[in-house]
Amino acid sequence: RRRLRLNCGCFNQSVCIKGHYSGDDFSCINYWGPDSKSQTGITNLTTPEEGDDSEFLVDQLEKFLNGMASTKKPFLAYVPLHTVHIRYIAVEPYLSYYKKKGYKDVEVDYYGAITAMDAQIGRIRSLLGKLGLKDNTLLWFASDNGPEVGTPGSTNGLSGRKRQLTEGGIRVPGIIEWPAMIKKNRVATTPVVSSDLLPTILDVLGLKMPDARPVDGVSVLPLIKGETDQRPRPIGFAYNVGGNFNGSYNVSWVDNKYKIDSKFEKGKIVESFIYDLTVDPGEHNDLSSKVKDIKMSMLKDMEEWRQSVMESVKTVGCMMNKTTSTEESEL
Repeated sequence: RRRLRLNCGCFNQSVCIKGHYSGDDFSCINYWGPDSKSQTGITNLTTPEEGDDSEFLVDQLEKFLNGMASTKKPFLAYVPLHTVHIRYIAVEPYLSYYKKKGYKDVEVDYYGAITAMDAQIGRIRSLLGKLGLKDNTLLWFASDNGPEVGTPGSTNGLSGRKRQLTEGGIRVPGIIEWPAMIKKNRVATTPVVSSDLLPTILDVLGLKMPDARPVDGVSVLPLIKGETDQRPRPIGFAYNVGGNFNGSYNVSWVDNKYKIDSKFEKGKIVESFIYDLTVDPGEHNDLSSKVKDIKMSMLKDMEEWRQSVMESVKTVGCMMNKTTSTEESEL
């Protein structure tokens, strides 16, 4: 099983990144084969290499961490381990392990890829310990979305999958390790989103935003410290908005307890539902008739956020085109 790991995680100089590997002027080149548009990949490989791509990426991280350990300077490392993204390919010893367990071919590759990734996450933790960096390094692990349609991935009973804004599409596991700050293991049910990363890092470093640009996320440092179990602002998602928010698309608005799921047509909301995720994470019971005031308040806040996103799109000039990638767009 050979995989051409060409320019993993690359992008070109454009400010607008439209997809993972659609090959247009705005996206990553193809992970799986040569591409004449390759410009800025981390490796510029031209021949296949053996092994799992998560191992390859952590090889690059190890070089980086060795350098940072010697400088004793703060660092930020973003490591997108995409081995379980379609297409996923298991390598040894995980390939044989799951075959012997009697799993089907697609399950062998899927579970083998996950196990290979898990091993590399363990390797990252070990590297941090070996280099004396573990105690005061904030290690943040999360997936980007729910499992793809047609894969063995499980949502554990949540509705929907990838490319849907129901919980099965957007709720994923998250793990934070920071020995210097988190002294005792605990489980938090507070919703957190990748947009929280920037304000959290700034808060940890005692820094402020350099300007008044809108920021969707919030600092979750108080949550990490155990000072609160509530987020001060809801999480917004918009999917399949097209080029100008005038088509048919979905928006969700997730608070500590309630969630709004809504559908827009030509810029107007045509239907909306509200669920209590603390007791109904599967989103089966619409409470619109029972919590009218809460729903109206959340819809108002959601619309303010949606308008802010549209204004940001105009300012930045970057939006996914209808004719290009259908990959998830979380704004």
